[in-house]
Amino acid sequence: SADRFFHVQLYHQTRDRRRDWRAFIDDPLAEQLGAPPFETDLNEDLEEARTHLEFQHTSVFTPATKLVFGASHREDHYESDTFFNGKGSTHRSRAFANLEHGLTRWLTTNAGGMWEDDSLGGTFFSPRGAVNVHFSDRQTLRFVLSRAYRLPDPFESRPDWKYRGANITPEEASFLEGQRVEP
Repeated sequence: SADRFFHVQLYHQTRDRRRDWRAFIDDPLAEQLGAPPFETDLNEDLEEARTHLEFQHTSVFTPATKLVFGASHREDHYESDTFFNGKGSTHRSRAFANLEHGLTRWLTTNAGGMWEDDSLGGTFFSPRGAVNVHFSDRQTLRFVLSRAYRLPDPFESRPDWKYRGANITPEEASFLEGQRVEP
């Protein structure tokens, strides 16, 4: 209807990055491992997938009062021998609401918040309040008081970054084949 509407959004994205090279290792690391200088195949391969579903509802009670609320859920999956020593997944759920009320033609208030549950960071509530002073249709001064959280992604919170050599030559260094070594 003219005073109530909603939207649903669903998206899925994947990323498959392949990066490999032949490396010559001739540094103190090789000596610490008891190996002569050697060549090996290395990679920084990474597969990622994200699925996100969101629902949002808007209600216009009067021309001066509007309510928006909704929820979303996101699943992330990743796989990399180099960056994570395998695969894993995370999820994040959110619920949010915002009430806007125009007190006068030149003054509008907003109050809202967002609850988040993140498998890496935990559970958080972010409140938000705002006052908007409208000088004209094209000029507004906004005062906002809020609290927000930046939640880390798996690469920031669960890295296990090591390279696994393959096709190592010469034979004297082949004992390193398949072992993971820090960069």
